[in-house]
Order: sequence, then structure tokens, then C-alpha cells
Amino acid sequence: MLSPPCRAARMRGHTLSEVMVASAIGLLVLSGVVHLYAELARESQRMRAEARLHQALSAAGALVTGELRRAGYWSRARDTLDGGAVNGYAPVHVVDGHCVLYSYDREKNSPDGRPREDDQFGLRLAGGALQLKTSDAGCGASTCASCDGGVWWAMTDPQTVTVTELSFREESRTLPLADGAAVSVRDIHVVLGGQLRRDPSIRHTVTALVNVRNDEIR
Repeated sequence: MLSPPCRAARMRGHTLSEVMVASAIGLLVLSGVVHLYAELARESQRMRAEARLHQALSAAGALVTGELRRAGYWSRARDTLDGGAVNGYAPVHVVDGHCVLYSYDREKNSPDGRPREDDQFGLRLAGGALQLKTSDAGCGASTCASCDGGVWWAMTDPQTVTVTELSFREESRTLPLADGAAVSVRDIHVVLGGQLRRDPSIRHTVTALVNVRNDEIR
């Protein structure tokens, strides 16, 4: 005897309210994911911007320290030890704490230790940029005591990075020599700060202590 056919199981679908609740939960989860992605993207963009600023100011700081270490160089500076010559490249002038003027024997061929026009240099803050002086026709044969004249070049791009702070502070000590003369040993404290032009909230400051390697014999 054949058994009666099984009654097909009745299929039950989701109600409208269940679909709406599930959709709301899905939208909430999706909104959280989108918000998290946006936050991560913003943080990543900020980190890249900070890295660019750090790199730009670190490069500018390296330029400043490298220039100051060369200050006072004369290829025949040894001649000053016997009293027969004066190293006119030796003086370093910090002007108002925000500009420094110095010179060095660029071509390594000065016969008398007197700086020429193209041997005179400087560092200053102007127009939101770190500027380097490459010559000064108005200074004659001595280091210029003014930061207003000369040929200056921007070493940073003010359209990308705004330099907001540049300061110099000199410390020196005098040590006696055996022949009665004295040598002036000099250190210069440098502070260089800046911010991104497009986002001034991103800031960075570089500090350095630079020893002027070419001591001044007095």
C-alpha cells in the first residue's frame, strides 16, 4: 500500500518591517565603514603633508648649518699664526638676531685674506622664505654689516612652505695662545620654523648648534 504524498512545507518570507530593519542596520554599518575610511584617508594625507614639511625644513636647516661651518674659511689662514697676515674672512655678524652675515674664500685663491664681493654671504628670513646672499657689491673688501643690500636668493618655496621663524644667537669664548695672541671659538644657535601654506596648522621647528670651524685669531 502506498503511503500518502508528503505535504509540501509552506514557505514563509520576510515581512516588510524585517526588511526595513535589516536595511537600516546595513546602512548603519556601511556608514561606519565609509566614515572610518574617510578618517584614515585624512590622517594619511596629513601624515604625508607633515613629512613634506619636515623634509623641506630639514633640508633648509642642513643648508644653514653647512654655510655657517664654512664661515671664515681662507685658504691661507695658516699665515695668521706668524702674525704676518690678517684673515679678513673670520668675522661673523649676527644682525638683530634674525640675520647672519659672513664670508669665505669661495675660490680658495685669495692672496691677502681680504674678502671679495663674491665671497660675501648671508642668511635671512624675507617674504616667508629662507634667503641666501651670494654676493654684495656694496660691501667692498669687508663683510657687510647690513642685511638690506646684496644679491639674495630664496632657498625655500614660499608657495609650499612658509618660513615663520629664523633666529641666530652667537656664543663665543676666547682662548689664549702661547705667543700672546688669542683665538675666538664661536658657536651659533639656530632656530628655523615653518608651516605649510595650504594648512598652517601643520608646523615644524628645526634647531641646531653650529660650531664655526674657522676660529678667529686676534
